[in-house]
Order: sequence, then structure tokens, then C-alpha cells
Amino acid sequence: MRNIRPFPSIKGVNLDLNVPGRDYKPYHPDLDDRWLHELLEQLRVSVTQIIRWDASPRWKMEERRMPDDLFLYVVAGRGKLRIEQPGHPAAGRFIELIAGDCAHVRRGVRHGATTDPRHPMQHIVLQYTATVFDSLTLPEVFDFPDVLHVGDDRKLRELLFDACREFAWQPAGYGPGLEASVTRILLHLIREHRQTFDLRSYQVKLTDLRRLLPALKAMKEKL
Repeated sequence: MRNIRPFPSIKGVNLDLNVPGRDYKPYHPDLDDRWLHELLEQLRVSVTQIIRWDASPRWKMEERRMPDDLFLYVVAGRGKLRIEQPGHPAAGRFIELIAGDCAHVRRGVRHGATTDPRHPMQHIVLQYTATVFDSLTLPEVFDFPDVLHVGDDRKLRELLFDACREFAWQPAGYGPGLEASVTRILLHLIREHRQTFDLRSYQVKLTDLRRLLPALKAMKEKL
């Protein structure tokens, strides 16, 4: 097991008498890579909307293209998502969705959805934009798959419901609060569910980004 990073000295605090807690579940060791720290420090998130929906048995999402990236998280029930197949728009891919599935549709991709009339979906739809260095989108960098099978991830569900509440009531500080909530959702997926990504494609893409990182940082500083 990896050791937690040492705490810095704190003025006026005797660390021999006041011991900081260290009994936390560790993160995946890959997340210690310095270049990945630098990449995600540049993460910027904007949110179009996040809404929890209770579908009727006849509900359907008409096929459309969106300018944002989109998550559809199934809280309960069953449904089906159709995503346009690049190069074969008439065919498309059909994805069966059950509770605990988190489907993802990239910006500009035609898609639609239906619910199982016997088990109508309760689902959350999040439309967002997440970039690093102001130009690379997070789904492109990490090669988000069409669906993440997150299962009974209570922490993710709690984060999603909190963001829905923020968007629904729009209290004071709602803008930065919502962006912070969705940033935590995205980081949680990257940290806790990376095993569901296409790791071969992911590793190749991130190796290329590691080489480009110094140039991207220099460009950002000059602009």
C-alpha cells in the first residue's frame, strides 16, 4: 500500500501531539503522474443543464445533435439509446441501458433514446463542456466510451443529485457551485471508473499528450 503524502509543517501546530488523519482509501497509483496533475489542473467546466427526469411509459428522446457533450445516467428502470455510427449514419449503435449505467454522447453526434414502457426510466441528463488548455475536450482526451457501467456507485449518485438540486433551485452562488459540482462528477468518473475506458486507446492518446504538454503550457502562457 502506498504511503500518504507527508503533511507540511503548520505554524503553531505540534504534529506530534495533533496527528492528521491518514485512514483514507487510496486512489489508483496512475493518478500520481505529475503530467496528469498538470493536465487536470487546466480543467475548465461549463454546464448547460442537469435535470432528473421521470419518464412516462411512452417517453422518447427524439433524435438530435447537441453542441455539448452529454451524460445520461439511469437511476431506475430500463431504456435504449441510439448513437450515430460514424460513416454509417443510417445504422447507428443501439445500447441497452439499466439502472447504474451512465451513457455518454459526444458533441455533434446524432442520438436518441426510448424507455421500456414496462420499466420507465428515471434518469439524469447532464449537458456540459469540459476542456483542458481551452481547446481539448475531456471526452477526447480520455476517450470516454458510449456507456460506463458504474453499478451501485452511491457517491456518484449523490454528486449527480446534488448537481440537479443546484440547477433546479439556482441559489446564491449557483453558477460556480454548479460548475464545481460537475467538475467533481467528472473527476470522480476518471478516478474511480477508469477501468471501463478503452485502455489501449487511452494510453496511446495520453502518451501523445505527455509529449505535447510543454508546448500547450507555453502557448497558454503567451496568449
